[in-house]
Amino acid sequence: MRTEDVAAQFGDASAEAGSGVVVCGSPNEVANDPTHGKYFVPVHELGTDWGLEDQKGDIFSNIVIYAPDQLRQRVAFSLSQILVVVPAGTSNRDHTEAYANYHDIFVNNAFGNYRDILKETAFNAHMAEHLTYMQSKSTAHMWEHKKQHAFADENFSREIMQLFSTGLYLLNKDGSIKIDENGEQRYAYGNDEIMSFARAWTGFDVSVGYLLFRFFHAFTSLANLAPSSYFLSMPVPTSARKY
Repeated sequence: MRTEDVAAQFGDASAEAGSGVVVCGSPNEVANDPTHGKYFVPVHELGTDWGLEDQKGDIFSNIVIYAPDQLRQRVAFSLSQILVVVPAGTSNRDHTEAYANYHDIFVNNAFGNYRDILKETAFNAHMAEHLTYMQSKSTAHMWEHKKQHAFADENFSREIMQLFSTGLYLLNKDGSIKIDENGEQRYAYGNDEIMSFARAWTGFDVSVGYLLFRFFHAFTSLANLAPSSYFLSMPVPTSARKY
């Protein structure tokens, strides 16, 4: 980012006025080193089109084929097939760095705790848009502002249990499904749990403190979610603000 301070350091007076900061997209990310060769450029080299939809595959293929930590890369890929976010489900399908940032959650936590992965993906803007709980509004908010009786979005609250954690049924230690006294399969959760989780995930929006300005325009796909008292229609509790 060309600021006045940076321009002064290099003896250039043509910088944009104002102040700013250069940030990396992912934790522990380092700057590119062109001496290593095959460095990434923002414009795709194939044809005259941008080809942004191909960049994700280019980056992923180069890393998984040549990276020395093959086990980590394979575990990360397996996790990415469970906690899935697809381009068709988001509005920023061409934002390469946003998808690379999301995939880094699995790379960084490949040998860690699954709860940490669930937390990071749940607070990721990509997941929130994909499973439609970004700006999910409480019943109180809908009645207060729109005079409508509507329930909170239940998409993510259902999927985080059915696909990402418990699954539909309670299991025995050998993996078989538990059976109740009537011979019926025992469900791990019901509609009450889904509705309760949906209420818990109301009021979240992209953190306005993490806007990332990129080539030509600004977008927030790299941002985490933060509680928004506007959508909750109530003050955000202190315990929630730390997230």
